[in-house]
Amino acid sequence: TDRGFEPGGVMAASLDLNIAGYTEETAQPFYREMLDAARAIPGAAGAAFAVQTPLEGSSFGMGPVRVPELAEEEQFETDWNIVSPEFFRTLRMPIVRGPEFNDAAAGGAARAAIVNERFAAPAWRGADPIGRHVVTDEGNLQIVGIVRDARLRIIGDPPEPYIFVPIYQQPFLRTQLFVRHDPSISAAAIIPPLREAVRRTNPYLPIVATMDMAEVAAFGLIPQRLAATLAGTLGL
Repeated sequence: TDRGFEPGGVMAASLDLNIAGYTEETAQPFYREMLDAARAIPGAAGAAFAVQTPLEGSSFGMGPVRVPELAEEEQFETDWNIVSPEFFRTLRMPIVRGPEFNDAAAGGAARAAIVNERFAAPAWRGADPIGRHVVTDEGNLQIVGIVRDARLRIIGDPPEPYIFVPIYQQPFLRTQLFVRHDPSISAAAIIPPLREAVRRTNPYLPIVATMDMAEVAAFGLIPQRLAATLAGTLGL
């Protein structure tokens, strides 16, 4: 199955910044410091934050999104994620148009969004989406990039329309830290230095849980494998 991203070699650590007393304002410098510490782990090949973990089977919503170019009956639902710079690079989700988010996506910068191909196709029907706007409950978002479709909710389902916004513009205190590590390093071996990196950044912030994304992806394939085995047994 083509997932649209590469879960192998990625460890996810769940963090709840509420535990350490962070607010949306004080979380901003933490994000940067934590990412620097994670990227400095020996064998680390990238690090990024995201609120929604791929293949967990759930969706994350931040309210309706309206495409001004579409009539009311043509509007559609979309999944959301809040991500840091280098999220797409760390998960190896190819950007097909425009740049990734960067640290400049904060402060007085225009509120930005990256959408996937499944969102862009019905929204703009072949027209260039870059620079266009979508409307949310909190105001307009400017489309700055297009990412390749990926199976992010359930591995057996087709990709859903997706919109990604930068964590520096939309801070969120319950988040996942993703670290891509060298293939020569096992998933278990990356956990101790990852815990130490979090401890050095803030000794009062525990890692709530860790997940090997390769195992998450493999678990998501179990229903398909069972169905294939049953079909073979029945001669279907």
